[in-house]
Amino acid sequence: GLKKSFGIRKQFWSTGIRLAIPLIWLAWSIASFVVGMIILVWRNSGNTDSSSTPSSSSDKPDLSLRTCNIIISAVLGGGILLTAYNVYKVGKYKRKAEIDFLEDMKIVEAEEAKMEQAEPG
Repeated sequence: GLKKSFGIRKQFWSTGIRLAIPLIWLAWSIASFVVGMIILVWRNSGNTDSSSTPSSSSDKPDLSLRTCNIIISAVLGGGILLTAYNVYKVGKYKRKAEIDFLEDMKIVEAEEAKMEQAEPG
């Protein structure tokens, strides 16, 4: 039991995982920053000061701000969808590469076994 738990702990704190932790932190902080900026843009778009704009064109700046908000949000949404699609595709190719690697290893092992049997002695 103790060796099994030690092995899991050793795997969990492998070098690859320790190197990935700062990258994960960076990715979450960038995502939080982008979400915060989008929230800021959407909140401030409705707070137009009516005293600084003429009353006849009070609807026009609001429409242009809404258009900018929609465009920014659409670009962000497209980026999120593209990132999700890339993660899916990389995972799919990774699984295929792992299967191909294991099949190649079986072939190599079979050839090595044949060569050992063919050797005299």
